[in-house]
Amino acid sequence: MASREARKLILEDKVNFIVSGGGSHEALALNRVATQDRTILINIYQTADNLQGKDFSRYAFRVCANNYALASALAQFMVTKPYRKFYIICPDYDYGHEIASVFKKKIKQYIPDAQIVGEDYHLLSTRKFGPIINKIKVAKADAIFSGSFAHDLYYLIRQARDQGLAAPFPILTVNFLHRSGVRKEDTPGIFCAAGYTMLVDTPENRAMVAKYHKQHKYDTIRNKLVEIARGPSIIGLQMVFAAVEKAGSLDPDKIIETLEGFRYKTPVGWWFMRECDHQVILPMFVMSAKAAPNPYYPDTLYGPDIVRFSAEETAIPATSDYNPRCP
Repeated sequence: MASREARKLILEDKVNFIVSGGGSHEALALNRVATQDRTILINIYQTADNLQGKDFSRYAFRVCANNYALASALAQFMVTKPYRKFYIICPDYDYGHEIASVFKKKIKQYIPDAQIVGEDYHLLSTRKFGPIINKIKVAKADAIFSGSFAHDLYYLIRQARDQGLAAPFPILTVNFLHRSGVRKEDTPGIFCAAGYTMLVDTPENRAMVAKYHKQHKYDTIRNKLVEIARGPSIIGLQMVFAAVEKAGSLDPDKIIETLEGFRYKTPVGWWFMRECDHQVILPMFVMSAKAAPNPYYPDTLYGPDIVRFSAEETAIPATSDYNPRCP
């Protein structure tokens, strides 16, 4: 479906760019279309590492964090905590297994005495996590690392708390924090990694967030989504527009030449488009969930504290095993 729609836009509507924000499986298909039709593809949301690695397209650029950066940031953040026994729960497809693999590698790198005391991989749209929660209790895990998202993550955390499991949840997605049904008492001990957060206290970020919320003040869903996808997508596309302006052309080859190695000052720090794999290298943030009021929407369940990790600390290594174009 994604390939068919993209080809229609390219061949019939003569678009110059395709912007992709669905699942990583869709981005993989669009990478092939971009190569075939010599059309620039901008990935604003799909995080699978292989998209810029073994499944690389010269015409595709990713302007969001990848799985490696997300898992690496959480692993480094765990150094500041006393947790040493981790249980892994992730979705049972490539994304879930990939981020679990990265986390296991990075947590041992940063905390040599860390232990993985159990792993479980669940189907999407799982509603009952009781058996897994019981296994976590038996394993006596200090913390649960999860790449689950949307309703899966919501049910997982709520049922864990209902069953008396108070262990912290380092997670890879902030969308749990926007679920209206989540109880505030469930939030302490939840840590989220992201390549963008509205909590970065710079004049530029405050102005961008204020402008966004003013534009969408009557749209509750879009208003909340600024933290999940809208914020980084806005910044990523601004980066691309700046590169196109510098190139002075819509010719794909000239845009590629300009975007490769392009540096862009964003409201949350400098972003760099690495030449060999077209992966944006960006600072990462870990947020702590709290039942704290937010200046834009009080029901958002995270507090003001963030920890920043430099782009160099969390970037996936540019090796030939990852992408043959890399040194």
